[in-house]
Amino acid sequence: MLLDTSASMNQRTSTNMSLLDIAKAGIEQMVLRFPNNLKFLLVTTRNGGTLESGWHDSQDQFLAKVKNAVARDLSNLAV
Repeated sequence: MLLDTSASMNQRTSTNMSLLDIAKAGIEQMVLRFPNNLKFLLVTTRNGGTLESGWHDSQDQFLAKVKNAVARDLSNLAV
């Protein structure tokens, strides 16, 4: 999964949630629908694209890294 952690994700919605908080909640809800042994990759836009969680991480480790993601950098993804 690709999680945008650029500064623009700090924008607030009318419910006062940041765009990043909404994205993180969506990822968590989706992951929890799958069996616990299913693996996910987490890539953020930090430093132009950073692998934050890989195949070796458990679902709990993956979700912890999602929850700890912070929006601060400007995205500069090379396509």
